Amino acid sequence: MKYKTEQSNFRSQNVTCDGEFLLPQGVENPPVVVMAHGFCAEKAFRLYDFAQVFLERGIAAFLFDYRGFGKSDGFPRHHASPKKHVQDWHAALAHVRKSGLVNPHKIALWGSSFSGGHVLKVAAEDRAVRAVVSQVPFTDGFDTLSMLGPQFLAKATKAISKDLWSVVSFGDPIYIPAVGEVGRVAALNQPGNLEGYMAIIPEDSEWENKVTARSLLEAAKYRPGFAAAELPCPSLFVLATEDNLCPYDSAKRFAKASLYSEIMTLECGHFDLYLGDLFDKVSAAEADFLEKNLA
Repeated sequence: MKYKTEQSNFRSQNVTCDGEFLLPQGVENPPVVVMAHGFCAEKAFRLYDFAQVFLERGIAAFLFDYRGFGKSDGFPRHHASPKKHVQDWHAALAHVRKSGLVNPHKIALWGSSFSGGHVLKVAAEDRAVRAVVSQVPFTDGFDTLSMLGPQFLAKATKAISKDLWSVVSFGDPIYIPAVGEVGRVAALNQPGNLEGYMAIIPEDSEWENKVTARSLLEAAKYRPGFAAAELPCPSLFVLATEDNLCPYDSAKRFAKASLYSEIMTLECGHFDLYLGDLFDKVSAAEADFLEKNLA
């Protein structure tokens, strides 16, 4: 389906976030899915590919980047704060509702990985969202942290302490790689993480592989999965049995706690569903779900 794009930035906590509508041509007052990416990722990292599948069903999309990422304003750069991300989601929702470009009463949320957790929390708080897609979701920081091992935690603690000191001393942030090889002090350093993450980044991207060290501490304390039981709307959980970032067992437990949930289970790793045949399968299932629940 042909579509048009419309740049539509918005303010979150007095900071400008980069946002863009993708609008199906010939569809008046279309339903819309609001989309943002996971840990340190930008909307250019395959989100447009998912959105184009949804557009074929007459569903508009609004894509945005968090404060401090991509073309959005905000400092420190690359600070992956769950609290700030959730604030940005709520600000994006308010912006979409008053835009006049889409049906304000037919809005869904789509999140993957870190944002797969955000959409659970935001929908539970907002109460007016019509549907949620939560793809390989980050649901429990404690469970994710337990996969990293004591040696990593000891090394990471040093970087976190230095970064926290930079806050109180008004110094420059201390960064670690957002994604790295196994054993390296990086936020995502499990087998296959580096290759999987890099595979979804466009060749012309200016993205920097870094994240504030204190982001790890905030992520460790973040447990958005508990919001699943409070969801007032239908939800689709897309889970990967071989996920070594967002544990499958944890995600499945929280998904089952949602009263109106559907669960799609794939025998694959965390990043596998962004590309190839699995992308085709997952995006089609998500489009079916959104079409049904935004009708």
